[in-house]
Amino acid sequence: MAQAAYNLCIITSKDRISEAVTWCRKAAELRPQEPKYAYTLAFYLNQKGDRDEATRALTEIVKKYPEYKDAEMLLQEISSGKQ
Repeated sequence: MAQAAYNLCIITSKDRISEAVTWCRKAAELRPQEPKYAYTLAFYLNQKGDRDEATRALTEIVKKYPEYKDAEMLLQEISSGKQ
């Protein structure tokens, strides 16, 4: 189910970013132990303009999964204002 929600997130992200965020959130809730789902949620939250929530999500990923360098890099990018 999480993979299906993730796939729908990716598919809808091109023209329905709010719907994509909803699907990504569902995937992250279904599989909290899978950092790629939370990372993708944070990525699309940032794309949507919700940098605060994206930052919170990325900070949690970095705490739980310090080896997940993509989350750390996106967090630094958002913090520095680059996009």
